[in-house]
Amino acid sequence: MKTYTEEELNIASLLFTQEKINIDLAQQLCKGQNIDFDALVEKVFVLSFWKEFFPNKIDKYKRSNTQLKYFFEYCLHLMSFDNTIKKEGSFYSNLKVLKLHEFKRKTFPNGIGQFENLELFYANNEELEYLPESIGDLKNLNTLKLSNTQLKELPNSITKLTKLEGLNIENTKLTSIPENIGALKALKNLNLSYTDIDVLPESIANLKNLKHLYLTCTDVDSLPKGLTTQCKIHVHNLRFFREKYPEYTFV
Repeated sequence: MKTYTEEELNIASLLFTQEKINIDLAQQLCKGQNIDFDALVEKVFVLSFWKEFFPNKIDKYKRSNTQLKYFFEYCLHLMSFDNTIKKEGSFYSNLKVLKLHEFKRKTFPNGIGQFENLELFYANNEELEYLPESIGDLKNLNTLKLSNTQLKELPNSITKLTKLEGLNIENTKLTSIPENIGALKALKNLNLSYTDIDVLPESIANLKNLKHLYLTCTDVDSLPKGLTTQCKIHVHNLRFFREKYPEYTFV
């Protein structure tokens, strides 16, 4: 893993404030210390930090440079797939939105489960294949979007996400989902489109709050008995499903 100097971390802290005066100062400091400013900015932007990372808008936060330094340092660890994730008090546990772009790894560090207040987790990573079991520790997660990845399977621990309302695994390499997916009682939107899934677990019938089920371009040709009729089912072969299941709404 690349070692970042104290000066680089402190300069990155200035960038996180998103204030012009601090950004200008960061640029001057880089010039004076022969630090590649553009490269440092690229590291900061690559994970889509601005505003979305914090429960409130970042410009309303009164965080010290030391705290921001720890946050930036954590992100560098995450990008480098360092399995030892630092946790400074409750700093990381306050994160509610995590968006990772171009995270070139096959899985995430197991420490991702430390984000106990995370509500939205979005990853756009063409190389992602697996999720750590600790994903099930994100007890407050509301939305999980892992579309357009190489994801091959979901860990059984995902069924512990009892507050999850949206699960998007569209355009992945999945051939199945956990048999106990019906444990996700709060689930409203389940997107399985453009996957290799051909059979749905019977437990999906337990998802009484399900509003939308996306099955476009899959080989699924039957629905679990007892699936709630309030659910709109998105398919590509409308005539087939409408004739077979006239009690359901297909779009």
